[in-house]
Amino acid sequence: MEKPITAIVCGAGQRGRDAYGRYAENNKDKIQIIGVAEPNPIKRNNFMKVHKIPENRSYNLWKDILAEDKFADGINIVLNFIIYCCNINWTYFCSGNG
Repeated sequence: MEKPITAIVCGAGQRGRDAYGRYAENNKDKIQIIGVAEPNPIKRNNFMKVHKIPENRSYNLWKDILAEDKFADGINIVLNFIIYCCNINWTYFCSGNG
């Protein structure tokens, strides 16, 4: 039997938890989630418990993972695109100018 691939999930919200996280739970022979990045501590801690992720592989922000050496085969990015990826100036955006 092949060793399962290892993955980090960035975003432990609905998609991270219910889609990708649940797939990993049901397919432990194929994938093992070994790290998580999630700014909401409740979501992050719940995800850590379900997937048995150690504290040293738990991150508040996805950017924090970039400071680490590679420790997984891949990263599944399921973040809110506007908030986490675009770095939008919210004052400008919400003023109706964006």
